[in-house]
Amino acid sequence: MFIKKKASKSMTSDEISALIQSRIGQKTIFFKEQAVMCGMIRDYWIKEQGITLLLDTLPAPGLERFQSKITMFSDIKELSLFPNHFHAYQEGWHLFFHPQLVDKVLQTAAENAHNPNSNERFVEIVDAILVSLETLGDE
Repeated sequence: MFIKKKASKSMTSDEISALIQSRIGQKTIFFKEQAVMCGMIRDYWIKEQGITLLLDTLPAPGLERFQSKITMFSDIKELSLFPNHFHAYQEGWHLFFHPQLVDKVLQTAAENAHNPNSNERFVEIVDAILVSLETLGDE
């Protein structure tokens, strides 16, 4: 999950756009700056410098929600795009779309929502992501 994969620079702008467009409005679990959140892509922009995603965060028991909208950027050569996983290596963010992974993370977060130890909650949630990726794959 946290290793560098083949960059998406081999994809055309139209292919990148089609893949991102297919995920607009679909629930995602995203990992950014050591926080795990639930949300969905609202909009995106592809420019020569890179890709910008605008995400709406969704409330989910046990997951972070710092603000209602988050913008994420990645240089195209640092971005790996797969149908169920978008990953910006240098920027350190991930978006996971596989419905079973999303459900497992939401369930795990809800089960741990009342744990006062934020580090333990985070470890349980990341473990749910890793176990799901091991079972489902990330592509």
